[in-house]
Amino acid sequence: MKSLHSGVTTGSYLRCVNKTNMCDNNNIQKVGDMSPTKFVVTPSESLKCPICKEIFNDPVISTQCGHTFCRNCIRNGASITGNSTSKCPLDGTTLLRLHLVSNLAVKGQIEDLLIYCRHGLTRSSSDEDFEIDSAGCQEKILFGQRADHEETCEFAIVPCPNSSNQCGKFQRRTLEDHLKICTQYRCQYSVKGCEYVGTKQAVVEHEQNFNHKSSTHGPMLQVSRLVETVEDLSFQVEQLTVLLKRSSLYREMSVTSIPEILNSSQSPSPDESGVSYSYGPKSLVRLKPAAVVSTHQDAWSHRGAIWSLVSRGHRLFSAGGDRVIKVWNMENVRQAKCTEIHTMCVGGGKLYSAGSDQAIISWNLENLTLHRRVENAHNNVICAIIYNGKYLFTSSHSCIKVWDASNLQEVHEMPDLHHWVRALALDVRREKLFSGSHNVVHIWDAIGSFCLRGTIDHSLGSVYSLATTRHFIIVGTYNQNIHLYDVNTYQSIKALVGHIGTVTALAPAVTGKLFFSASYDTTVQVWNLDTMLPMQTLSRHEGSVNCVVIHKDMLLSGSEDMEIKYFKAE
Repeated sequence: MKSLHSGVTTGSYLRCVNKTNMCDNNNIQKVGDMSPTKFVVTPSESLKCPICKEIFNDPVISTQCGHTFCRNCIRNGASITGNSTSKCPLDGTTLLRLHLVSNLAVKGQIEDLLIYCRHGLTRSSSDEDFEIDSAGCQEKILFGQRADHEETCEFAIVPCPNSSNQCGKFQRRTLEDHLKICTQYRCQYSVKGCEYVGTKQAVVEHEQNFNHKSSTHGPMLQVSRLVETVEDLSFQVEQLTVLLKRSSLYREMSVTSIPEILNSSQSPSPDESGVSYSYGPKSLVRLKPAAVVSTHQDAWSHRGAIWSLVSRGHRLFSAGGDRVIKVWNMENVRQAKCTEIHTMCVGGGKLYSAGSDQAIISWNLENLTLHRRVENAHNNVICAIIYNGKYLFTSSHSCIKVWDASNLQEVHEMPDLHHWVRALALDVRREKLFSGSHNVVHIWDAIGSFCLRGTIDHSLGSVYSLATTRHFIIVGTYNQNIHLYDVNTYQSIKALVGHIGTVTALAPAVTGKLFFSASYDTTVQVWNLDTMLPMQTLSRHEGSVNCVVIHKDMLLSGSEDMEIKYFKAE
């Protein structure tokens, strides 16, 4: 199995977010934000977790068997109640979380390992490991104290505080020289609407002559920012409300389920019948949940929240918070290490992925090898990516970028969208691009000019998901509703109500008669576009459902609960 990242072989060890990542060759490590680490002395094998085979991260010891594991590794399998079959991988002891305690001795040994400052490392000519950079930092530091040193290291690469887009990044020791000539200083009245930019001296002279009291744009800008803040706080309240409702529901179920189980032990339960709840006896389609568990330990699951699913041919690609892309062919599973991925798309013989590292990567579908990578494609997390046959479109905070799909060269940028652009969609002809952000859906040309062709203004808050059919634009928002618009006139048609959480993903059926919606409320809804009514609720996840995809006659969903569920039509 080959890795999908250059410079990382199958013998390398990579971990999920905030995990310690070790490589055997040349003591190379990748940690947290995928930055390189080189140990002065190769760490002992006794400091590696028996489950993930990597250096311990937050080590805990079981008082039942005496073995040490990474906390996340063992908690993903250890039973809370002791009623499951979770066992120690070394001696078969049944494990309880109650008996897992921090192993401070091992943690101390790891923190005392010597490493080179990451700002003094460079990738070697073989592109498979790192070597000491004579022009970088030469410090050797304790692993447990790396943050203290590297946050203040004079060789650290930092962005210009005035504009990382225009000025770029510099070593911290040279930043002061740049600031003396930087031309991207902003007027102190920029919050009131002033858009003046210049050198520090020019800005001082401008501020002495600028009459900010006469500006009318300032209050409008302040109101807009306050609206964004209120929306973000409302979303947090919504998340907590859903968690509270779910907690209350589980508590109620735990109190009432015992007599029900005793009374119904002779009759099949809804789960045994295998059919999820439906909104009526005459539904046009019913989905039957298929088995998720198989003999392979990692099959149909990740070790972190699943953020993205895409399918092509007989293969399904899944990715998320564990920094792994898994490729499923329904008979076997292949996987490749990567950074935390929030979005993927497939086209032109390539798989395109993007996420929290702000990079865009293309992979060859034929052999699952790296084709091309663009670092710092955006200045923030890349939320959405979509392909129209020639161009690749990506979105992040306040902007959309267009890339030549063949070589990942930037072609165009749509800036100043003033909020997160979390969702992208194409019309059925792939000639128009739809983007969703705060209180607006923009419609762009997608075949060359990339000009703005229209807008759909609304007061529904941020758009979290978008999809199109031949007749409708389907918009999922943070206010828990789904809104339908005419694909030609952009006129509002109907609001569909059924979820109690943000609508995170949408997937229309090929026929255009049905579509599926996923939500933070842990459910997937099936909708009839002819009647504009819900047909079925699929409740198989225990966390927010982040993505859904239709693959042949199956619906697949990925969730915060780290599992992929799939349903087949009856």
